[in-house]
Amino acid sequence: GCVPDADDVALFFTRDLGISAENVINLRDEQATRANIIRHLKDLATDDRIPRESAIVVYYAGHGSHAKAPDSWASGGKDEPIQLILPHDFNPGTSLDPNEQGIPDITLGSLLTRLAEAKGNNIVRLSSIICTRADIANIYTLFRP
Repeated sequence: GCVPDADDVALFFTRDLGISAENVINLRDEQATRANIIRHLKDLATDDRIPRESAIVVYYAGHGSHAKAPDSWASGGKDEPIQLILPHDFNPGTSLDPNEQGIPDITLGSLLTRLAEAKGNNIVRLSSIICTRADIANIYTLFRP
C-alpha cells in the first residue's frame, strides 16, 4: 500500500543512504492535502538550507486519475485528458473548490520547473500511483538532501 511504500523509501534514504531525518518531509493521510503538497513543493525552491545543484527526490505514493482538460488548456490534442494526483482532501464529486480537486500534471510540472530554476536541474520525481477511486489514501513524500 501507499503508507508502507512511502515508509520504505524514507527508510532507504535515512538508514541506507545516511540522509538526515530532518531533511525528509513525509506528508501522510490528513497532512497530504492539496494545499500542503503544493506549499511544500514551493517551499523547497526557497529553502536556504538546500544548496543549488543538490539532489532532490520527490516521491509520491497514492492515487491518480485523469480528467478532461479545461477548454483553455493545451493538453496534447483535442479531447486529450490531463493526468492528476489525488491528495487526501480530494472530493470525488464535482467540486469548484480548488482545494477539493486533484493536482493536475501541468501544476506539478510548473512547480518542478520553478524548483529546478531555483535549485538546479537535479530533481528526480518518482511515483507509485494507484489509479482507482476507491479508498483514497495519499502520501506525498519530499526528500531533501
